[in-house]
Amino acid sequence: MAAPRSVVEAARRYVRTHFPEMQGMRCTSAPAPVAGKYIVTARHKQPTADGKTIERIVRVTLDADGKVLRASASK
Repeated sequence: MAAPRSVVEAARRYVRTHFPEMQGMRCTSAPAPVAGKYIVTARHKQPTADGKTIERIVRVTLDADGKVLRASASK
C-alpha cells in the first residue's frame, strides 16, 4: 500500500527545500514497519565533475499527517 498523496507531496516539499539539487526527482513510497508511518524515497541522478553520474537518494519518514519525523541522504 502506497502512502497517501498528501504525505508524498509533504515529502517532496521537504526534499526540494533541504536538497535543492534534487529537482526532477522520482519518488516511491511504502508503509513503514510501524503503523501510521510512511517512508518516501526520492532518487535523482546527478553528473559529477569528471562527467560520470551518481544517484543521490533521500529517504524521508513521515507520519500519517505528513509531518517529517526523520530524513537521511546519501553522499
